[in-house]
Amino acid sequence: MKPTDFEIAGIFATPIYITHRDTDLNSTELKEVEGIIENGMMATNDTHPELRSMSEDKYIFNDGKLEGIKEFCEDHIDNYVKEVINPREDLEFYITQSWLNLGKPGGSHGSHAHQNSIISGVFYISSPEGDGISFYDPNMRIKRIVKIDSSLENPSVWLGERITAPLTTNTLVLFPSWLEHGVYPNPEATTDRLSLAFNVFFSGTIGIESDLTELVLR
Repeated sequence: MKPTDFEIAGIFATPIYITHRDTDLNSTELKEVEGIIENGMMATNDTHPELRSMSEDKYIFNDGKLEGIKEFCEDHIDNYVKEVINPREDLEFYITQSWLNLGKPGGSHGSHAHQNSIISGVFYISSPEGDGISFYDPNMRIKRIVKIDSSLENPSVWLGERITAPLTTNTLVLFPSWLEHGVYPNPEATTDRLSLAFNVFFSGTIGIESDLTELVLR
């Protein structure tokens, strides 16, 4: 007899926060993006330097540029903190570094995580059709101790090494900075991928003085 009364629960979930800005970039924002690109981009792909580059400016939001996008991101950072972290302490979360990424058709970005950061985010100014950002299971080294390949026709969601979130223009993605992520080449892409990435940290007091765990971050 086939089992019918059962439940498979996912535990220790990793939050991936995805939202969408309702408005396209206005003329001022587009000019500011063009200005950032004109001020200098540096290649970030050693094998094919023409396929991926990053702005020389690593503090875009600090320069007063793209204020509308910054406010949009900050609103959702606040919501992420409330819904995901829900800190008992009164902490202030703020954007540290922010930079522009330019990916040409055929370009990719290898798996990586962001150090010295709590939350990381990417806002997609333009995203080609079929685009996506991939996240990698941090437990794969443990799961590979005994490796059983899943069915090709009906692959198990519990054995996948990565999950790719589809993207569209004006999408914002927030995730824990320790989570490895990357971008695979998009065979459907005929236009550039342009994204604004940033890191988030916090100030305030965490821990308990009597437990000798108190830490004050200013």
